This record gives sequence, C-alpha cells and structure tokens, in this order.
Amino acid sequence: MDVFINLYGKLNRASLPLRFGFSLSQSHQSFATLDDEVFDPVGTNRQRGDEINQGRKHFLGTLLVNKEQKNDGKYRQEGRFVIAPPPPDRDLHRLVTVLRNDAENLKNDIATTRHLEGMHKRLRITTEEIIQYLHPAYLQGKITDSNDIEEILADRIIPNRPGAELTLSSAERGFAESGSEITDAIDDIDVDEDTDADENISPLVFKKLDLKPSIKYSYVMADAHILDAGKRDDLIWVKVVNSKGVEQELKSFSVRSHLAQHHNRTLEYLTTRIGQRAFLAICISDPYKGVLAESVTSIALDLMKERR
Repeated sequence: MDVFINLYGKLNRASLPLRFGFSLSQSHQSFATLDDEVFDPVGTNRQRGDEINQGRKHFLGTLLVNKEQKNDGKYRQEGRFVIAPPPPDRDLHRLVTVLRNDAENLKNDIATTRHLEGMHKRLRITTEEIIQYLHPAYLQGKITDSNDIEEILADRIIPNRPGAELTLSSAERGFAESGSEITDAIDDIDVDEDTDADENISPLVFKKLDLKPSIKYSYVMADAHILDAGKRDDLIWVKVVNSKGVEQELKSFSVRSHLAQHHNRTLEYLTTRIGQRAFLAICISDPYKGVLAESVTSIALDLMKERR
C-alpha cells in the first residue's frame, strides 16, 4: 500500500521520532510504502467514534521510507500504522500515526502520543530531544505512559539544555509577571485538532490577556493553524487561518537588537509548527492592531515549558 506522510504534521514531529528515531525533511520522503500490511479490526474498532467515521483503519506491517539522500536506500520499520483515506486533492492514503504493535496497551500508547504532541506544541520538547532522549528509552520499554516522558524531561532533558537567559525590558518583565494569566489563557483556547487532516482545519481562536496595568498595549493569545512562516525585511511573517476561516498574513514588530533572541525564537517556533496549530500573541491596540507580538509569544513559550 502506497501512503503519504505530511512532513509538517504531528506524525513527523513527534510519533516517528519517538517510535522510529527519525524525522523526515525532504519532499521525496513523503511518499512511502506500507508493506505486508495486515488489517487489524481490534485496533480499528477501539478508536474514537469520530476517527472511525473518518475511515481510519489500523494495520500491522512494515513501513518503507526513503532516506534523506535518495541513494542511501530506505528506512524499514515494523509497527502499527493508522491509515486514513486520501483527501479530495490526493490519490494516496494518508499515514496518520504510528503506534505499538500490541493492541493490549493501545489506549496508553495513544494517550502518550497525544501528550507528547501537546508538549511539542508548547515547545516543552523538541523533535531533536525526542530522538536523542525519548526514542532510546522507548526501545528499552521505559515509556509506557505520559508520566514516564515527564520524568525523562525533568531528569535528563532539562538539565542538559544550555542555560540561556533572555534579556527583558521593563515591559517584558511585566509580561513575565503576568505568567498565570498567560498560561490560563493558553489552557482555555488550546485546540486539540488533527492538523494532519488538511480538510478539517479549524479557524483561529483567541482570548484577551488580562495583564499588569504597567503594560501599555492590549494583547490576545491565539491558537491558530500555521500555513507558512518566514522572515522578510527584518519582520516575521506568518500565514494563519484567521477566526473567520480565511487565510491571513500577520507581521511582527521590527526587530530590536537587545530583544533579537525573542524574535529568533518565535520565528523558529512558528516554522516548526507549519502545517499544525501554534500559540501566538497578537497586539490589538492602535496603531499596532493585528501585529504579531513576538516578544510576548517568546515569553509565553518560556512559561509553557514549565507547565505539565
């Protein structure tokens, strides 16, 4: 069976790295093959009702994926694969996620996957860290639920991260002091969407931030599907599906040298979330109404890292 893998989906950012130890980066790797596939009715029938209605099915088999360099052959990985019918504009079935072979622990495995995807969305963990730290533990049978991931994060990943302190202006310190308001807003708007399914993209949702009186402008925290992102003329630009379900491009404030690290980190975060949902702060005060607030977004990312 020929299948399509979305390079920008949750599968490639979290599930493949956890279970197989690699993440795809080249377009030719999107076209893969599920070999010797065997339909599993037990795993299929244990899915949620909406997943069954979408036509998703569980198969056991061997996934063959091109390596980054075409002449280097293919990755060959045995596992459980969730396959969805092709969207209207494609011919190939879509690989939704990869799971353990055994059906007995399927519920815990799915919960672990969703927890990890949420961590990635909050930038609490990177794809590289999943490959370096979680994949070996997964192969050793040390990851059976989300608590195991949290323990590895606390005991091994965080202590080995470089300790770079962000430079904060007085205004940025005010944002940091409003930490609970920012994280509460994020919790309220967090959309758990299957963003690998292009036909089911939900519009942007947002909540106004109740910040300290010392903050000059007003902001909202948004959860949006990221269509594309980049940098142009020293400004971050990001294309999102707005609250009306229409494509819209947002631009950031101009980069300031002493806060360039906020700028860079927000850009890196948004580009890793292309094709998925991401959190971002938007200014709603004139004359900057509709401007992507990269410093507030960056500070929010720091605050999210501390949340389970």
